[in-house]
Amino acid sequence: MMTDVGSNYVHKPENQLHQSIGRCGKRKRVTAQTAQVGLRAIGKTISLAGKPNPIHSSPNRYIEPIHQVIEGMRRQDPAPQPKLAVPPTVPTHLMRVGQYSTNNNNATKLQAIGDMSVVAFYFLLRVGEHTHRTKNSTKKSRRNLTRTQQFRVGDITFRRHGKVISNTADIRTLLSADEATMCISNQKNGKKGQSIHHEAFDGEDCPVKALARRVAHIMSHTNNARTMLGTFFDNGGKQHHLVSNDMNQAVKRAVLELNMHSQGFTNKNVGSHSLRAGGAMAMKLNGIDRDTIKKKGRWSSDTFLMCIHEQTAHFSAGIAKKMSTRLPFRNVAPVRLSEQHTTAHSTQHSALKNHGTLTT
Repeated sequence: MMTDVGSNYVHKPENQLHQSIGRCGKRKRVTAQTAQVGLRAIGKTISLAGKPNPIHSSPNRYIEPIHQVIEGMRRQDPAPQPKLAVPPTVPTHLMRVGQYSTNNNNATKLQAIGDMSVVAFYFLLRVGEHTHRTKNSTKKSRRNLTRTQQFRVGDITFRRHGKVISNTADIRTLLSADEATMCISNQKNGKKGQSIHHEAFDGEDCPVKALARRVAHIMSHTNNARTMLGTFFDNGGKQHHLVSNDMNQAVKRAVLELNMHSQGFTNKNVGSHSLRAGGAMAMKLNGIDRDTIKKKGRWSSDTFLMCIHEQTAHFSAGIAKKMSTRLPFRNVAPVRLSEQHTTAHSTQHSALKNHGTLTT
């Protein structure tokens, strides 16, 4: 049955194949990347059934009908518009909003958003690593939709002068920590047990202190070390979870409240990913080498370079002035003797003609 399904699929005419892919979009525009993900799943399913993959004619080449459809879709796809990296003022603003909130009904949520914004920025967290996928989901089937696992209280280790501080310690003791380490069990790129470490610094937006506040808040309501960092409790003790849209809307709100539209930021070109991108950008602008950025962000490839937006003015500072410096442009490429003779003769001929001593 698998073979029949695969054969019928790949031998459809191009227009029918395009319509078949389009139906998967549920009335939304389907990009070439989305179609490729679906095709990859189809091919993998057929391969797992012990049959040859009918999608590809070679390891990195689709069969011609599919190749033409994908190429056509790629040409029609709009240019990618990654979310812009935000400066550290954004997570700092969100943290202040949470700390000084007078909204008793929403205060603990705003505090959680503020602290996790700071943590996500400095620890370069993916949004799926510190938020839940559904608001109050406790079903395992819903939590394990993707490979990435959220950070839990038990994944955090605090130290002071090299000695471990218990996560059950009081808030004052946790805030005295001078370093913190986060260890994730699994992540998007499939690597397990990777750690991220930061030292504390004097400042209200210190990520170590933000982590300490999160852990202290959670452990004051439960002793379960497997509780996700994106969890918060309201004044009545009821448990809630941050979801990706909470972070997304918070970043957009911060850009508006900070009047960053004059700097080129709008609520359309920023989102929850802007915090991770912003952390990478901050490292780059402060002279951190690319290997360290890649390691801190736990990227397995050079895709992290998409976070380094070249339209940032810092990268262009002073370049035009340097280009205006008058430097000699002299060709040092080797020139054959025959070319030298031809060039010299041509130059002499032009000079005589310009002075009127040569008639044609």
